[in-house]
Parts: sequence; structure tokens; C-alpha cells
Amino acid sequence: MHTCTVCGGEKPQFALPLKKEKGEWVVKPICGSCRYNLGKEARAQKKFIPMYELGASLNEVAKRNAEIGRLKPFLEAFARQVKVVRKGDKRPAVAKAS
Repeated sequence: MHTCTVCGGEKPQFALPLKKEKGEWVVKPICGSCRYNLGKEARAQKKFIPMYELGASLNEVAKRNAEIGRLKPFLEAFARQVKVVRKGDKRPAVAKAS
């Protein structure tokens, strides 16, 4: 069913944080040994990698993708992209419609 994102193992039990790819949420499953090794590398660099249970991540992905599907017609009809200008940005600003 799912394979480990890191090593390609057949029995992932955990998942990395959810990512949005091509407009949909996806889960990145990892196996126990890769979870251990990633945690070890992160601790060596004084960082933290959050990892979650695979079943909960799959449920959350299904919920988020269903909500996107429910809101997509509304967003396509009424939403527009707004360019955010950050302080110190050299690019020309886009005027907002009033």
C-alpha cells in the first residue's frame, strides 16, 4: 500500500508533516528505522523534525482534500491572487482593487 519515502521500505508506521503538492495535500510515510535515523541526524544538528502516526496523517489528508474540494468552486469564482509586498522588496508593487 504505502512505501517509505526515504528507504522504500514496505512497512511505514509514521509520517513526516503533510505537504501540499500540485494543489492537494499528500502524506510522506516513513518506516521506524528511518524515523530513528532522521531524529538522530536532527538532534546532531540541534533541530527537530515532527513525525506523526501514519493512520492519523492519512485521515487528516483525506479531511483536508475533501475540504479543498468543497471550497474549490467558491474560490475559483470569487477569489483572486494578491501579491504581497514585503519590506525591502525591490519589485514593483501591484495596486489592490478597492
